[in-house]
Amino acid sequence: MNTYQLSKFTHFATKDRAVIAFNLASNGFLLLHKELGEQVKALRHSIGQLQNLHPELFDQMLRMGMIVEAEADEIKALVDAWRAHDADPSTFGLIVNPTLGCNLRCCWYCYEQHDRMPMMEEAVRHSICRLLDRKAEDEGLESMNVSFFGGEPLLGFHQVVMPILGRAAEVCGAKGIALHSSFTTNGVLLTEKVLDGLESVGLTSPATFQISLDGNREHHDHSRIGANRQPTYDCIVTHMKQAAARHHQVFARLNYTANNITSFTDVLNDFSSMPESDKPYIQFNFQQIWQDQEQNDLTEAVAELKAQYAQKGFAVESDHICHRHNCYADHENHLVVNYDGLLFKCTARDFKETRSEGRLQPDGEVVWNEKYARRMEVKYANKACLACKILPICNGGCSQNKLDAHNLDHCYNGMSEDDKDERMLQWLKELITNYQPTNN
Repeated sequence: MNTYQLSKFTHFATKDRAVIAFNLASNGFLLLHKELGEQVKALRHSIGQLQNLHPELFDQMLRMGMIVEAEADEIKALVDAWRAHDADPSTFGLIVNPTLGCNLRCCWYCYEQHDRMPMMEEAVRHSICRLLDRKAEDEGLESMNVSFFGGEPLLGFHQVVMPILGRAAEVCGAKGIALHSSFTTNGVLLTEKVLDGLESVGLTSPATFQISLDGNREHHDHSRIGANRQPTYDCIVTHMKQAAARHHQVFARLNYTANNITSFTDVLNDFSSMPESDKPYIQFNFQQIWQDQEQNDLTEAVAELKAQYAQKGFAVESDHICHRHNCYADHENHLVVNYDGLLFKCTARDFKETRSEGRLQPDGEVVWNEKYARRMEVKYANKACLACKILPICNGGCSQNKLDAHNLDHCYNGMSEDDKDERMLQWLKELITNYQPTNN
């Protein structure tokens, strides 16, 4: 006869006259009358008794993963699911840095040193094309995502971007592989001619662009000055609108601090006159500059701004509390090729040779070093993470942070137990808000 236990990821929250039972691993939740909920809570260490007391409720909780067999290894099940996700062969992700040079100056928070940086040479570009040839032969490959980062990637639009996308379109078209492309760009060079070029290359879907604004015209132009000392705000906003009008997806990253937070009302006014048909192609994402985070809590101000943007008909990125996200850097079938042929996995650090995790060979072969092997295992090496009650919704935190640290056995998000409880409640709130009942 099977014996059962309450899942270690099943928790309870009391609300008025009800108790909500919810499971972080399965996204399941049940609204129980308070008396019944308290009874279930009292049986948390002997949950098998519920099978006799309330068999229908027991069966439902079992189906929803809230109750598991006593011998179940829930941690192993999570880790196995992570590993399967990270080893998925159906998608290949490639990020290319055409250059680390930039056409802007004075971005005070930028971690790169852009002065006098070279452009990718033909030999490296050829190696990337050979890599694309190789990947297109992979069994089970269904889609290829070719992205461009930097520096400013559009500085190399004709020399690097178009030849690589052209080769990708050629090999993907021959194999029936979907091809998508995205750019992290400052937007200054995102002209109609660039959009014409991208639309001619043979992408499966329109390109996507992540473009940052550092506040309204005054704040942005103080932070992001062109190399010729000219302002850039109006030019960037125009290019964002042009891309949206042609149904390319624009993710507008609004970089805020305590100093510029109020100016984003002006930014909203500058976009509000867009045709309603174009608005779905711009999504706004508020991001606090990391150097400002420890000094200022701007949660309420950001929430108010999000409401204003939504009221004007714009999509605003949520906090993704209940959206499980595995970082692209953890995927085996993903890599970053720098302009010099060095290989990386993460774009949130600099691209110095000492951080590189391999090198792309002339024939397109990927040769990783010992740093890569450590990265791919560090995610599963943190005992504190594996024992954490919110593991399913945190997924172990950032692998890059773990790589940069010496001691692995602590929470990399710096969360106390109270913080974790609050995170769970936020997750539950979003889960309930987004709940859509089915007829099944």
